Amino acid sequence: MREPLRIQLLGPVRLLAGNRPLAIGGPAVRGLLALLTLDAEKIIGLGELIDALWGHDPPATARTIVHGNVSLLRRVMRSVQPSDQALIETVAPGYRLIIDPDRIDAHRARILLQRAEAA
Repeated sequence: MREPLRIQLLGPVRLLAGNRPLAIGGPAVRGLLALLTLDAEKIIGLGELIDALWGHDPPATARTIVHGNVSLLRRVMRSVQPSDQALIETVAPGYRLIIDPDRIDAHRARILLQRAEAA
């Protein structure tokens, strides 16, 4: 049985298979994963991603870097789970992360905090 794919935003940004960290590369890939995860299920434009990752001085190859990093994340995700569990869709004008929110640590922490406040 395959371990569930999870995303950790609290602490170092990581993609996990169960509790096992997956190799996804350096800060640019982790930053992209964080941006897509923070707005999971929403379309984030390529320009918006570039601005968030590099500010007002992106490298000339920023578009290519983002596309390559999305491909890398997709490849790692597919190696762990079938595509219906978590995936990055290409949707004009950019990308959208599709994932069960319960697989994101920040979402789970928010839910637990809300339950504690309601108790």
